[in-house]
Order: sequence, then C-alpha cells, then structure tokens
Amino acid sequence: MKTSRISLSERSIRIAISLLAFPLTITQQVVSRIEIIKYKPEGQLINIGSKKLHAIVTGSVSLTVVLEDSWHSIQLHKPDVVIKAIKEMINEITEA
Repeated sequence: MKTSRISLSERSIRIAISLLAFPLTITQQVVSRIEIIKYKPEGQLINIGSKKLHAIVTGSVSLTVVLEDSWHSIQLHKPDVVIKAIKEMINEITEA
C-alpha cells in the first residue's frame, strides 16, 4: 500500500485555513444560540410522529387551516399524520 505525503506548502495552507475558520465557526454557533433565545417564533410546535410542525393559531369565529411551505422543497411524506395532529389541535381549540 502506497502512502502519499502532503507537501509542506499544502500543509501550511491547511493549517492557516483551519486557524482562521475555527474561531468563525465557534462565533457563528454562539450567535445562533443567542438569536434562538432572543427571537422566539410565535406559535407552537405540534408533535407529528418523529417530527414537529410549527403552527400559528389565530382567529376565533371559524376555522381555516393553512399549510405553508416556507422552504419550497419540503414534502409531506406522511400527510395522514399531519392531518391527525391538526385535527387534534383544532379539537383542543374548539373545546377550550
């Protein structure tokens, strides 16, 4: 088995990139966690099996359910589970 060696210049470039990128990665993680705490999304998370659905419930007279795909690429692989969760949420709202 032949092993290849990394040249000194390439090794130096890799070390320089690592030294520059690591602090930026840590900073991004810290800022992201602060923003998650500071800017809580309105609404609630509904369990739909192994995933959660973010729901914003408004209004009081009649019920209209709107499912909006904000990523434009997400598909509902188990729509029956989502529909069941929405029906349970509607029952909780109407009984309250």
